[in-house]
Amino acid sequence: MHKIQQSMLDYLVDHLDGFKHLHRNTGNDVSGVAADTLFKIWKDKKNTIAHRLLNRPSTISLEDVNVMKKEGLVRDLGDKLEVTDKGSKVIRIMILGDDRSTFDKNVPQITYAKAKANTQERSMKVSKQNHENNWWEQVLKQ
Repeated sequence: MHKIQQSMLDYLVDHLDGFKHLHRNTGNDVSGVAADTLFKIWKDKKNTIAHRLLNRPSTISLEDVNVMKKEGLVRDLGDKLEVTDKGSKVIRIMILGDDRSTFDKNVPQITYAKAKANTQERSMKVSKQNHENNWWEQVLKQ
């Protein structure tokens, strides 16, 4: 029943003018500012307490914390921030999407949008290579 409701909402959003203001939340949309702030906090080794627990730096404003909370990246525990599963996924994307050399110390931090684009581009290349190397596809080409 959930699928039917979801497809009905998709239809209404796509076809009826009164529903154009609605947007579909795919779950993958994350504010670049929130993602970049989380990565900056995580990357600073002084802030790491435990696996998913970070000290909240004094340089991070309450507004930045609220944006990260709203996006579902962290839980505010006062002077500490707990990284959620969604936050971990964002950090993972930013690590894997960073195409800079580890020796480049003077290059600015990569943005979430660039990291996400890099990871999607890599997965498309791998998918294309797997498709081209598929023995069945080779047989069909002949």
